[in-house]
Amino acid sequence: MRAKESSRIRNGLRIVVSAAALALGGCGGGGGDGGGSATAPKINSSNSAVVASRAYSVADALYSTGSAATSAMKSVGGPSNGVRLNLAEFAVRRLLNLGGGSAGSGGVVGKAIVSDSEPCPLGGMISLTANDADDSGTLTSGDTGSITFTNCVDSDGIRYDGTFSFSNLSYTGSSVTPSQTLGATFTFSNFRATLNQDSASVNGDFSVQAAITNFAPYSLDLAVSGTKLVLAENNWTETLAQFSANIFIDITAGTYAYGVAGAISGTGLPDAITLATPRTLAGNIGSYPTTGAITATASDGTAARLTVNSAANVAVDLDGNADGVFESSQTMTWTQLAAI
Repeated sequence: MRAKESSRIRNGLRIVVSAAALALGGCGGGGGDGGGSATAPKINSSNSAVVASRAYSVADALYSTGSAATSAMKSVGGPSNGVRLNLAEFAVRRLLNLGGGSAGSGGVVGKAIVSDSEPCPLGGMISLTANDADDSGTLTSGDTGSITFTNCVDSDGIRYDGTFSFSNLSYTGSSVTPSQTLGATFTFSNFRATLNQDSASVNGDFSVQAAITNFAPYSLDLAVSGTKLVLAENNWTETLAQFSANIFIDITAGTYAYGVAGAISGTGLPDAITLATPRTLAGNIGSYPTTGAITATASDGTAARLTVNSAANVAVDLDGNADGVFESSQTMTWTQLAAI
């Protein structure tokens, strides 16, 4: 590799590390109706809060709505008290940042198939392997690549391990045009973020179509789809399947709007759950939503609904008899929801 190309790779790796540093930020059954053949409702007063909490946490993996950080991985302050995955925004920003701060600024992958490594700010290594499909030396359609983190500790003390890769890339525009579009499939393999005693990890892939505006009002508009993500957070493990999401981040206004749908199963859930957002989650970047609702519906029709009252508290509503009416509700703070 020519010296100039190696320098470009090293600059791209340094930006990936620094961008990551900015970023990181009960199954009790209810009683039957007395009939000999009746079965307990799958979602009931004993587990509705757990179901609502886990549904929100799984949805939060694609776009983290409640953290003090505003890009990429997010640290303490989200729905759990640990590291929050923010996968869709993380993936798009990491890919754009490979080329020297933004797409189109040059030196994304050098020429042909190349590899390089750099030390992370507080220890460990980050390595890039990439295929510049058209030998252009910049981010263009058809390029592929992977980034491997090995005990990589960023400047905020968050440790990264595992691999993040991209393929099926389509790209138009550049950092100096009014807008850019980016489409890609992103794959996470044993990817983990750890902060103190808390950790979050992911295996799986999804596709993103992104529209980026480079001049005010700045925005990031993401359409996400995928078939399976396995998510683990401390003692919880869930699978998000057959999912889609729409995320609009108005960077100038400092607001977001987020809708997600899919199927979830795993720890703390009494059944395979259908996830939906009948009201889009919306709020100020870095804060919990101020409006919106998430529903989690079991196969027997029983359901829990998380209704956002404000950035401070939420209501957990229960439809325990599958009649489509939420007959009871309990109000709690986001902190209380996180502690369930």
